Amino acid sequence: MPPPPSQFELPLLAERPASSRLLWIARFLALAAAGLSTYLGWASAAQQGRVAGCGDQPGFDCASVLTSRWSAWLGLPVGFLASLVYLGLLAALVCVGPEMGARAQRNGWRIALPLAALAAGAACWFSGLQLLVLHSLCSFCLAVHGLGIAVALLVFWLAPWRRALPLPADKGRVGGAAVNLRPRAPWLSIAAGLCSVAALIAGQLLARGPETHMDVVELPAAKDARTNPFDNDHSASPAAPVPVASGNPAAAGSNPPSASPLSSSGGDRQLKLLNGQITLHVVKLPRLGPADAPAIVLELFDYTCPHCRQMHHYLSEVRARYGAQLVLIVLPMPMNKHCNPYVQLDDPQYKDACDFARLAWAVWYAKPAAFAAFHDWLLQSVDPPSVAAARRKAEELVGRDELETGLADERIDRQIAAAGRIYQLAGLGTIPKLLGEGFVNSGLPANADELAKTLAKQLDLRP
Repeated sequence: MPPPPSQFELPLLAERPASSRLLWIARFLALAAAGLSTYLGWASAAQQGRVAGCGDQPGFDCASVLTSRWSAWLGLPVGFLASLVYLGLLAALVCVGPEMGARAQRNGWRIALPLAALAAGAACWFSGLQLLVLHSLCSFCLAVHGLGIAVALLVFWLAPWRRALPLPADKGRVGGAAVNLRPRAPWLSIAAGLCSVAALIAGQLLARGPETHMDVVELPAAKDARTNPFDNDHSASPAAPVPVASGNPAAAGSNPPSASPLSSSGGDRQLKLLNGQITLHVVKLPRLGPADAPAIVLELFDYTCPHCRQMHHYLSEVRARYGAQLVLIVLPMPMNKHCNPYVQLDDPQYKDACDFARLAWAVWYAKPAAFAAFHDWLLQSVDPPSVAAARRKAEELVGRDELETGLADERIDRQIAAAGRIYQLAGLGTIPKLLGEGFVNSGLPANADELAKTLAKQLDLRP
């Protein structure tokens, strides 16, 4: 009868060293996963989620995934955390090679097993979030998850699981036939890794979302304008991205914005954006404030976006502070692929975005003087109203027949597409976006004071 396990120093041992070829494959995959994770962490933190080659295919939108609330854990980009996990896994896999001593191999497996379990669990968690919650995929993220699962499977395959008779200590060293581990050690290591996955999930579920932050990009002096997506003609020049019109007065039988009291001043004033790639006619677009104000800012936003709704209140404070110095052009830019060809999102959060944008444009075309009231009403609460309530409000402001005429205006879809084109030229990624001559501000600032200071510096505003 063999003695009880407690009489052995190391009763669990493998009957063969790790396969050298498979071990090198696992190391290579861990290194690749660490590199990709670092890149994604940098893209999430410094590039508004923009990554090369992602977003061109239906269903793929890396920027939306990498700027979502799920892209961070306790305020840290998960890409950087994943990189640390994979680098630790790589170091552990170096230690378990047959050329290493028995103690180094045992310690290596004790580190590799929990990290492999963490990598596999996190890969499943984040893949599920993309498919079931965000309804948008990040190809680079999925590549990292695939590498993580592959590394984990190799680690589990190579690990010394099988019980055997104990060998003298020197048998587990260089050239030996086995590596010893304590009983239950592999299972305890894997359990520790799964507990780390649970901590990751709990931290993300309990978190209030990423901290608000506004990225400010200063642009060089503008060149000659090349694109006017809101041109007055229904035709498009070769440089124009989409055939968009802001209105021939007779085109749809609606009142042109240029004929409204709002455009009694400002003439044919133009705003050039993105180094002259875009030129907008101020009086022909929805706006808040006098068209002849010294400073002009364009806002790209979505009525269903929480940060956009908060930005509306910040901008209201800024406009109240600087008065007639500032006019704000507001362009609804729905984050919904069903009406905006420049996004691939199908998130339930944005399910009403297209309807709200169409209603806003219809109000503008039907009665420009009523636009500001409708715009403010749509954004006054924390959560957006129902589409039915928004429609009733629009009818109250402009009349039912006038609203129906506005909604039938063929220009609306082109205007939404044009706003999407500006969003694309501005680099996609985070909304809301504020654009002016020489700058692009993306995201939500910490408060109205930060926004006021930033715009005052960029636009030379005076209290």
